[in-house]
Amino acid sequence: MLVVDADDDRARTIAATLAAAGGTIDTASDIHRALDLLEEAEPAFAGVLIAERLADADGVVLARAVRTSPLLCNLRLVALAAGTPSEEFDVACGWPTTPASLIASLVNPPPTSGAAPEGAAPVLDLAELESIAGGLTAELAGMLRRFADQAQRMAAEAMAAASATDAPAAKGYAHALKGAAFSAGAMRLGRAAKSFEAAAAAADWPTASSIDLVREARDLARPIHGRA
Repeated sequence: MLVVDADDDRARTIAATLAAAGGTIDTASDIHRALDLLEEAEPAFAGVLIAERLADADGVVLARAVRTSPLLCNLRLVALAAGTPSEEFDVACGWPTTPASLIASLVNPPPTSGAAPEGAAPVLDLAELESIAGGLTAELAGMLRRFADQAQRMAAEAMAAASATDAPAAKGYAHALKGAAFSAGAMRLGRAAKSFEAAAAAADWPTASSIDLVREARDLARPIHGRA
């Protein structure tokens, strides 16, 4: 297990707690060190506990990097934060916490009840992207249009593969779509693609067919082509 936290004292406390339970623990305070450890680990880490603030960014940035990595995307991610975690995380564990609660957050299945409704996540946070880019520049507009078109193609390919019960293809297209969506801040599409990917991996075709990725991608493209 890897603990990533800018607060060294807290990271050491968590590491000691988990080590006492029989785990092999490492720590990092920033994204670059964390990714180096995750990518080079032999054997691989079972999961990552990520604080809200790291030395060089918010914890969610690391979570997105993990989710979009083909090598790391299946790691269990625990947000060291109170409340409902963002989409990239499997579960949250508030701080301070008990050793039992901390360990439970790492080994118990993610909660399924009380999940956010399908429409709760934004289709696309254009305002945030514009603030990062310094406005809706021509470069950003072109990038968003390409992303929207690519997302619609990948969504169609994923659903066609599911219709053909082609699990590797359906999972592959959904995985690529999930990574692209989360990276762009299209959280609703990313969440749908994540659920679709899990269903395809389990060959659960009724569930996969109930997730309309094409509609989600179309909903994403509409505001992009309307403003970009």
